[in-house]
Amino acid sequence: MPSITVQEARSIIVSKLKTLPGESVPVAHARGRILASDVASPVDVPAYTNSAMDGFALSAAQVSSAVPASLRIAGEALAGHPFSGSIREGETIRITTGAAVPDWAEAVIPFEKVTEKDGVITLPAGAAKPGANIRRQGELLRKGDAALTRGRRLSRADIALAASLGLACVTVAQTPVVSLLVTGDELVQPGEPCPEGKIYDANTLALQTLIESAGGLCQNFGIIPDDPKAMSEALDAALRMSNLIILSGGAADSKADFSHQLISSRGVIEPWTVNMRPGRPMRFGTLEGVPVFILPGNPVAAFVTFLEFARGALLAMQGASQIWPAEIEAIAGCDIKTKPGRAEFARGTLRFEAGRILARPLASQSSASLTGIAQSNAIIAVGHEQSIHAGDIVRVQPLDSLLD
Repeated sequence: MPSITVQEARSIIVSKLKTLPGESVPVAHARGRILASDVASPVDVPAYTNSAMDGFALSAAQVSSAVPASLRIAGEALAGHPFSGSIREGETIRITTGAAVPDWAEAVIPFEKVTEKDGVITLPAGAAKPGANIRRQGELLRKGDAALTRGRRLSRADIALAASLGLACVTVAQTPVVSLLVTGDELVQPGEPCPEGKIYDANTLALQTLIESAGGLCQNFGIIPDDPKAMSEALDAALRMSNLIILSGGAADSKADFSHQLISSRGVIEPWTVNMRPGRPMRFGTLEGVPVFILPGNPVAAFVTFLEFARGALLAMQGASQIWPAEIEAIAGCDIKTKPGRAEFARGTLRFEAGRILARPLASQSSASLTGIAQSNAIIAVGHEQSIHAGDIVRVQPLDSLLD
């Protein structure tokens, strides 16, 4: 069976996916959703020319004055309450942050730069420059401009921006429904007695939270025994509700790997594996047109292969513009063990030292122990043909950006 690169596998996986249609949702419920269309600003931003400071509005003549001036305060403009009168020569108005700036005003001088006494302010010569502390209507966005672009995953800041534009709803991709089937006779539900020869199931909870962090709605089928009939019945139920199916365990092609056998007999499994560590047994295929991942049973391998492949597939189905893990550059703090032709996804730590970002893999890289994941804040991604020595540049994937 051929072994391909990470990038080759990603390209094949994406080619088998379909983008989900859009739906309108309230802005208040849109965080983490992916925009299905551009959001055009319905208003200018700022909506009107306003003051960026608490202070006093100055006319053009006052701004250009080469000598100190004394100005009588003739009124005030407050946020939400514009000044509606007029001024004469030698006058100014008090103005607060966010208040509308009158047409005659050329600048705003902060109150701390003037002396005020008995309703009169004194300002130094040349105290303000034209346009100082004024936010012009439409200088950030013009009505009709794209405020948020299609494929963007909406953050808290994006939600606030949409609300500031007066938008009640946005069009986002439908939420993909993901059926999760974790298999294995050796697995025991956390909280239950764990007999000798059994282990507690970590993959169900880990994968469910990862699915949800990628915008999916997880249909958790619980622990499925290593029984072809039980697994087949679970697959039948999953097919009736799913946009994507994820199995954990049984990825290899042996007599005991029922996940592989069932998908192969009922659908199509891609005829390759990915030359990587951990996670080489991962398989991808389709069942009645539904994409299927068979992730390894080892918890770390399941965790890593989800982040490197299944997470991207979920985001691609939602039309996201950025689907694969974002990477930054760091300095390797030590040699990293590699094998020619094999990609390494080492669990490790990032730290700042002397203005540099240093990456160091954990001593243990066991694919069966989640201790390494819990102790890590990054995945160090070493390419198929890379050899990494201490001091070399290495690509890293901060875990915070993958798990939000």
